[in-house]
Amino acid sequence: MKIAICVHNLANGGAERVAALWATGFAERGDEVTVITSEPGVRVEYPLPQTVKVENISCTGGRLTRYVKNFLSFRRALKQSKADVAIGVMSPFDLWLPLAAAGTNTKIINTLHWSLERPASNPLSKNILFKTFKVSKLFPIVTVLTEADRKIGEKHFKHCYAMPNPLAFTPVYEPGKKEKIVLASGRLESWHVKGFDTLLEAWGTVAKKFPDWKLQIAGRGSEQAVDKMNSLIESNGVEDSVTLLGFCPNIMEYYDRAAIFAFTSRCDGFGMVLIEAMSRGCACVACDYLGRQAEIISSEDEGILCAPEDVKGVAMSLERLMADDSYRQQLQRGACRRAEYFSVSHITDRWYEIFRQCGIRLT
Repeated sequence: MKIAICVHNLANGGAERVAALWATGFAERGDEVTVITSEPGVRVEYPLPQTVKVENISCTGGRLTRYVKNFLSFRRALKQSKADVAIGVMSPFDLWLPLAAAGTNTKIINTLHWSLERPASNPLSKNILFKTFKVSKLFPIVTVLTEADRKIGEKHFKHCYAMPNPLAFTPVYEPGKKEKIVLASGRLESWHVKGFDTLLEAWGTVAKKFPDWKLQIAGRGSEQAVDKMNSLIESNGVEDSVTLLGFCPNIMEYYDRAAIFAFTSRCDGFGMVLIEAMSRGCACVACDYLGRQAEIISSEDEGILCAPEDVKGVAMSLERLMADDSYRQQLQRGACRRAEYFSVSHITDRWYEIFRQCGIRLT
């Protein structure tokens, strides 16, 4: 089977890493995979099997000229790939793919990498609303991250399927020695969406009771974002127990050391860092946005769920895990077992099931 995955680059982002994992899963099953990228001068940072072909279609010229040339270059690359299926990942391919595939036998799929609903405090932008509910209707098949979003999407799209993000790491199953560290992760510019203010306010209560525990927050951020985070740290009086780690290319080492992981997002569509932390044996506390994180932590043996912005609930959950070694270790083991559900192999199986249901031959 020939599969084209169309993504603007293979670096610097969650959706981009997901695209690389999809490519890996298909290639390992023997499919002929081409990844088509559009952003000039960006190195491939995520590992790919040698059998995966990467083709960049970026061209030079003025803004309008470059746009037209890039589209035409993409159409040529797509036709040359002779793909049975082309999977679009965000801009510009959510706009280009329906036009580029016109007149070919390639089945096209659009993948949405955000939740289809947001709280009033952080609404979907007009651009995202347009791409979600207008542009996506040009595709016969659309995938979303969760069952919660599939129930929304099925009201708008002809065929809508839930496709969770795959796990990049191998679950450890039996966690090793852990340190008294609570870890959180996310881009600092997105501190409000990530709920770092909720976490730090909760930590202001927790740190006083458990002075031997530390909170670490991993994630890149501008000088302004770092200043904002430092302001939140200072206002909650936790300067001595909180460390901003910055960007961590070796993030797995931090998961392996941390006993607890805190996911306090207000409205993330899917907690990729959450399944990563679970896979490395972290006992997790997660804020559940309208059932989305409950699709990851599916039982009380796998982690603790709180409501978004529930400072008291987050604090009480962290305190329970810190105080009870036996319970914490029980959740660590349960998290490892649950993480296997999101393995690349299992997610690849889900893709093939979608192909079969949509009449795409698995040759």
